[in-house]
Amino acid sequence: MAFLGTNGFSLDRGMTTPDLAEANVKRAMVKSSRRRIVLADSSKADLSHFQHFTGIDEIALLITDSGLDEEISEALDNAGMEVLRT
Repeated sequence: MAFLGTNGFSLDRGMTTPDLAEANVKRAMVKSSRRRIVLADSSKADLSHFQHFTGIDEIALLITDSGLDEEISEALDNAGMEVLRT
């Protein structure tokens, strides 16, 4: 199981970060784990950075705050990612 943070996430680009080295480490974490959980606050939604490290379809669960827009939450859920808003 891998717990990951992200600088941004979107339906079209997945999970992203501005840092190449960080993206490489996160890609390795994704590759070596069977279940991936992302922890990110709602301000990261619909943000896209330079380096993509995994797609939405590779993430089992997004844990975020209650500020995440309901439409975005539903779209992520429909794409196969469970969303837990706390």
